[in-house]
This record gives sequence, structure tokens and C-alpha cells, in this order.
Amino acid sequence: MKRKTFVIYVKNEPVEVSEKVYRTYWQSIEKERYLSKKIRETWIYLDHLFDEYENNSLEYSLLEDLNPTANEAIKNELIEIMLNEVKKLPQDEQDLLYSFYFEGNTHTDYGKRVGLTPQAISLKHRVIIEKLRKTLDF
Repeated sequence: MKRKTFVIYVKNEPVEVSEKVYRTYWQSIEKERYLSKKIRETWIYLDHLFDEYENNSLEYSLLEDLNPTANEAIKNELIEIMLNEVKKLPQDEQDLLYSFYFEGNTHTDYGKRVGLTPQAISLKHRVIIEKLRKTLDF
């Protein structure tokens, strides 16, 4: 009877491992996929960042809302931090964010308005979001 072999790939090379190592490896892969999915589900969304402070809100869902008072405090702190960071951006970057998130414009619409290609607008948008993520440590 042929023995069942278990193989995982390391740097694109097959490596034979025990059943226990194989199962543990795939459990870690599945856990990582699950956590990545949960991160995407709880991502923070921009909302009303350009209105007066009282009218601003960041909407996000929490995996477990065990302490609504603490979560509300965290939410308010994130609102303030996000608002301050967006206000530090150059005016053209603020305009781009406002156009996408509040006016509902596409890359093409905004590009026509400012005289740039949709690809250039997409790149600029990606750079702005990455800058905010780094600044806010998300």
C-alpha cells in the first residue's frame, strides 16, 4: 500500500512534510484568509470629512461591540484624527477626495474637470489614500 505524502511549497519548491505539519500549515493559511476578510469588513470609511466638525462622522463596524461607550469614544477620536490629517493635505488633494466621496464623481469625471487622464487621477487618488494610511497608521 502506498504511503500518503503531504507536500507544501516553499519558494516554489515542493517540500515533503508530515501530516501534522501539513494540516497546521493549511490551518494558518485559512486563519489568515479569515482575518483578512474581517479586516476588509471592518475597514474605516470616509464620511463627511469636509463639513463642520459637528456634522462629521466616520462609519465603521466593530467585530464585537462589547463596550458601546468606549467604542463611541474611539470613534470620536478617529474622527478628529482623520479630519485633522485631511485638513493638512494640499487643497487639490482635498478637492479630489471631496469629489469622489461626496460628489460621487468617477476618475473620468474628475479628470475632465481638472484636465488630467483617468489613469493620472487614479494614481493620484491611490497616492493620497496611501499617504493617509501611513499617517494614520492603518
